[in-house]
Amino acid sequence: MQKYIPLIILVLLVLGLALYFGPGLYKGYTFRRDSRLMLDAAKMGNLTGVTGAIDKLQQPRIRPLINHYVPMDYYQHIKSLKLTSWDLRDDGSIWSIVTLQIDQGGEMGIYQGKLHWLFDGRRWWWDFEGSYGGVFAPSGEPAWTRLGDLIPLAEAL
Repeated sequence: MQKYIPLIILVLLVLGLALYFGPGLYKGYTFRRDSRLMLDAAKMGNLTGVTGAIDKLQQPRIRPLINHYVPMDYYQHIKSLKLTSWDLRDDGSIWSIVTLQIDQGGEMGIYQGKLHWLFDGRRWWWDFEGSYGGVFAPSGEPAWTRLGDLIPLAEAL
């Protein structure tokens, strides 16, 4: 029995580390997967894939606006769309920065999104109304505009 004590201690140590770090690793893995799926859908012009990443409670309100206002050929103008950074918060949500380079009639436009993501235990959902967008500012923070504040304006048009 004496010879198994180091093995038991090692197994308990590994189990303890897995319990401590496992949930964070799982959340990180699923976030990278879910955000990549949404960004890949956006790059390919798959608006159904993009709206499918939006929080289920917000989809009925947001999907018609996206389908109506986003031009069908928008994805052909994307030069670069990537997840720049992300941060897991104490409340279990994630704030991520997405950077977009787009051709605007021969000129390059650079925009950023500060996207809020919520976790339901299995996957991450994009909190569209709680997210922000703005023109890229190389000298500091963009002048963020809350997307939820723009929805009433779009609905009124």
